[in-house]
Amino acid sequence: MKKLLVLGGGIMGSGIAAGFQVYGWDIQVMSPSAKTRESLPNRVASARAQLEDTGIAPGGLRVHAALDQVDWADLDMVIEAVTEDLQLKQ
Repeated sequence: MKKLLVLGGGIMGSGIAAGFQVYGWDIQVMSPSAKTRESLPNRVASARAQLEDTGIAPGGLRVHAALDQVDWADLDMVIEAVTEDLQLKQ
């Protein structure tokens, strides 16, 4: 199973997570916002429901509050999808 880390769990981050999850990727999402982390599983499920049924078993989803909680081992890809805040992006 391929592994993806999405930095940012907002609208774009949850959509990215859902798209990769449909194709069987193991997903980790890091967001410092407790509100975002709490709503993320439902938003990912909703986005997945809108995607075409592929017949592929969905991957996992793990949500983290900070980078030091991320399982960095064997990641295949990292996608940055944080808010448009230069200091945060840096």
